Amino acid sequence: MQPSYAYYKELLSGFIRNTLTEAEGRELYAFIAAQPSVYEQLMEDPDIIALIALGAESSDAVLVPAADHRVRTQVLAHANGEGVQTVTPPVVAMKGRKTLLRWSVAAAVLVLLGFTTWFLLLQPRQHQLAQGTTAAKPVADKAAPVRNRATITLANGTVVAVDSLRQGLATGQFTRVVTRQDGQVAYEQTNGGAGQELVYNTLSNPRGSKVVDITLSDGSRVWLNAGSSLTYPVAFTGNERRVRISGEGYFEIAPDAHKPFFVTRNEMEVQVLGTHFNINAYDNAAGETRTTLLEGAVRVKEGGQQVTLQPGQQARAGATMNVISNVNVNQVVAWKNGYFNFENMRLPDVMQQLEMWYDISVVYEGAVPDIRFYGELRRDTNLSGVISALEDSGVHFKVEGNKLIVLP
Repeated sequence: MQPSYAYYKELLSGFIRNTLTEAEGRELYAFIAAQPSVYEQLMEDPDIIALIALGAESSDAVLVPAADHRVRTQVLAHANGEGVQTVTPPVVAMKGRKTLLRWSVAAAVLVLLGFTTWFLLLQPRQHQLAQGTTAAKPVADKAAPVRNRATITLANGTVVAVDSLRQGLATGQFTRVVTRQDGQVAYEQTNGGAGQELVYNTLSNPRGSKVVDITLSDGSRVWLNAGSSLTYPVAFTGNERRVRISGEGYFEIAPDAHKPFFVTRNEMEVQVLGTHFNINAYDNAAGETRTTLLEGAVRVKEGGQQVTLQPGQQARAGATMNVISNVNVNQVVAWKNGYFNFENMRLPDVMQQLEMWYDISVVYEGAVPDIRFYGELRRDTNLSGVISALEDSGVHFKVEGNKLIVLP
């Protein structure tokens, strides 16, 4: 009789906990190879997702994904009876996402060769682990944000916490702001019509705060990352809609042919034509603002320069205006979807994300290590978990109070 869904769920749970026997491990891999659709269902099971999120410890042995050509070559060679050479690829373990265990049939072959395995999401292809590297010492921990600490500054200067707006608050211009059951901030029309005067509010989402999203009075929706703010009219009057951003935001703009939508940051202006896009306007060493288009069209202007973006393009506006095509949009909006995506990312860019999310300061004791990272990690991971994964690449840290120090 064919084993049940519950049976394979128990095998998969045992693998995550590292309690399977060798025979059970072989059985699990045979199941994955033979019934990939059922395996995909298992990976969506809430119990499995929760178990992965616990960061259960795996064996000390490692498996680089079969997508790595060096390992794939060795597997195929063995399958063809050509023998297997010793491969010691660079590896950085990063656990947490539900796709953690999604390997190919080729990876299953490695288990049949006698490996106890764990799929590792993060792999710095440009940095080799030193032989005999010892485990890094644990660092002081800091939990990921569990709620947003956003505030709204009203036109009269009063600052109110978003969490206090469950019953709604009048904001003028016949609108009120309310925090809905799901935590979304929304501006709603009340009786009467809006006047001609623009009345501005500012939504501020501090460092160390969960993402907050807001529906503006025209129906446009904006998500704000930690360390970001948005200034906007409580009601859009006149013949245009204009808001200001600092930090990072993801926008889904309600179309209105008679009222174009503009987003500004210092001298940069993005004109929106009904679209979905992301703006990263954090202060950075490059001194540039990055606008990435997912859907529709936008026109980016700064310093007399102007470009119109197509979906999948990114404009980098600073001293010059550059357009990057075929951008990894999943990486750009990973923050909105609850993930860090470090694919091909340099250390300073990784550190900036940690600064904003965990509300810490990063200091380099020596030269900035020239290294790139690859992979994803859930943003509800504690700081110590992220640091532990990064340290496997050979970069080391120490924590002093609220300061994360990158060691030489």
